[in-house]
Amino acid sequence: MRVVASAVCCLLLAVAHAQHHHSGHGKKGYTPPVHSKQVPVTTYSYTCPKGYEGPSEEGKGATCSKTTSYPAKPQCPKGTTTSGGGKNGMTCTTTDTKPYELVCPGGYDMHKGTCRQETAAAPETYCTKGYEDDGTQCSKTTTVNKITYCTKGTLEGGECKERSTFDATYECPDDYTVQGTKCYKETSVPKENYCPDDHTDTGTECQKAETRDYIMYCQPGYTKVGDKCEKKTVTRPKYVCPDSSSPSGKKGYCYETTAVPMEYYCPTGYDDAGEACTRTSSVSGIGYCTSGSKGKGGECTSYTTITAAKFCPDDYTDTGTGCSKSEAAAKVTSCPKGYSSSSHTDPNGAAMCELCGQASDKKTSACSYKPAMSHCPPGYHTGESKDSCTKTTTAPYQYTCPDGTSGKPTCSQKETTPMQYRCPKGYEGDGQTCTKVTTVSKIAKCPKGYSQGKDTCTKTTSSKPTPVCDQGELNGGGYCTTVEEIPMSTKCPTGYEDTEGKCVRISKRPYLVRCSDAAYQLPDCKKTEVTDATPKCPEEAVERGGICTKEETYPVAEKCPDGYDDAGENCSKTSVLPYQTKCPKGYSMRNGACVTYKTESPTKVCPDGYDLGTGHSKGGYTSHGKKRELGRRRRRRSKKRVRGYSKHHKAAPAATEVCVSETSYAPEYYCSKGAELVGKECTTVSTIAAHRQAHTTYTKQTYQAPAPTHKKGSY
Repeated sequence: MRVVASAVCCLLLAVAHAQHHHSGHGKKGYTPPVHSKQVPVTTYSYTCPKGYEGPSEEGKGATCSKTTSYPAKPQCPKGTTTSGGGKNGMTCTTTDTKPYELVCPGGYDMHKGTCRQETAAAPETYCTKGYEDDGTQCSKTTTVNKITYCTKGTLEGGECKERSTFDATYECPDDYTVQGTKCYKETSVPKENYCPDDHTDTGTECQKAETRDYIMYCQPGYTKVGDKCEKKTVTRPKYVCPDSSSPSGKKGYCYETTAVPMEYYCPTGYDDAGEACTRTSSVSGIGYCTSGSKGKGGECTSYTTITAAKFCPDDYTDTGTGCSKSEAAAKVTSCPKGYSSSSHTDPNGAAMCELCGQASDKKTSACSYKPAMSHCPPGYHTGESKDSCTKTTTAPYQYTCPDGTSGKPTCSQKETTPMQYRCPKGYEGDGQTCTKVTTVSKIAKCPKGYSQGKDTCTKTTSSKPTPVCDQGELNGGGYCTTVEEIPMSTKCPTGYEDTEGKCVRISKRPYLVRCSDAAYQLPDCKKTEVTDATPKCPEEAVERGGICTKEETYPVAEKCPDGYDDAGENCSKTSVLPYQTKCPKGYSMRNGACVTYKTESPTKVCPDGYDLGTGHSKGGYTSHGKKRELGRRRRRRSKKRVRGYSKHHKAAPAATEVCVSETSYAPEYYCSKGAELVGKECTTVSTIAAHRQAHTTYTKQTYQAPAPTHKKGSY
């Protein structure tokens, strides 16, 4: 809404008053001229920031408000436990525990926490394997062969033999001498003088002539090159630069400078525009949306929120904080430890339990009776009536939204409008296509290898000067070499004499000595022949390897092993053992009798209103699915779960079975200070002043100028 200033109205009143004031004055028949001017008109508008609603009113008191909602925090009273959460909601539970009672079936006794029934049987007698029952004891006869032995000598092949040994005597052929087990004979030949094959016998000594080639050598100052001698003279050359260059500051180099004009080019992406470079870039316009909406895919989207309608599932009742359902069931009965269900009832018709005479008590058949105990099925607890059981189940609210909206528990309606477009800063265009022209100076550069100067590019190249020799030739080391050649000189090696164009040396040595027969050896040219001597033994002995052996034979004797009796052709022994005892299959020996045990798990019974559950050392209880009998299979599954828990965790909490009574109800909800609790949500409202913006426009106004005034008597 716009507020219009009263300036126009006041101005019109002033003009009318002026016309009336001057209408009776001035010259008769005078009409004042009509004038016009632009009069400013100011109006104001009020707006709220994004996320706020309003303004609440127009004018200086306009305000904007924003409502924020968040889930209220559920809390259970002190002394209760908390469970659940998430979609199903939180539940508060109070827990009371009592110990259970273990009860055994009839005919069973409690033994270390297990119900046990004992059955006895007489043991059986038998003989150890290999023994025979002779009517009074167990006996076994063992038969073995007699032992053969020698009273003199050693048993070999069924005979007793005794051997004695001594050394054999040795004999040699004629002309040989016996020494131990060998025969020896010695012969000799005369000695003779001789010269080596490469020496000549002169009659008194041995001589040898040796010939060597001349030694070729060069005179001092000369060097051998092939079959000649050379002497080299080395001098430094002089250095000459090319005509287009000249020596510079660095010694031993020639320098030449070349100049070329600079080159100009535009940077990558720019076009040549004569003295400068230009680049035209185009971008798409920037899409935007009005306040309160979000843009995506060329559209602006805004949402309007509506609270969803909530309801409870079938068979559930709305409690104001959630949904609940109650179910009823009849109580079941059980008997105390040692008692079983009876066909008798008490005077009021209530069920009874009986305990009659046991199998070990044959003197009486009287029975004792106790009232049967009643309790609720698993998951149920005693209701308003002591004879009935009840169970309460809770469920969360369900929500529904109006057609055309979505979301729970708050529904939202979507509205879309096309985006508006504008060009980025520095670009021009219609908002859909935007362009910008960028101008830069050209870049100067020199060819590769040139240095950039003020206006030109220069390059200085260096080269080594050319060496030149005044005498000789330039070698690979950069020096000038002059070579002088002469023939090589000759001489004989030391100890040799020049004889008829050869180098000869005569060497002398005494005669060598050897045996006249090559089969004999120095120094005395004697030879010894060796052969084996022949061993000899007396006629009653046998020779083998130089040893004489004499053998005598004796008869063989027989006897029985220790503990055995002579039974003619063999030996025998009789062993006796007492009878062995054993129990039938499935029985074990206890104090000389065979017994077997049949075991059953005891029944765990809880008082009325209590269910069997598991209590952990860290607090909290878990109710079992079955309240009554927990057999071996159930215990085995429980142990498996404990082992599985230990496998994935550092330590499983200690668990104990107890009777548990639980009462569950919904928690209380609360909000932080300054927030208002509405159902299960907390709501806060924040208020700020609306933003005021002034708008000025101009309107054309016309009026008559006042009539001129004249002094009296001027007409």
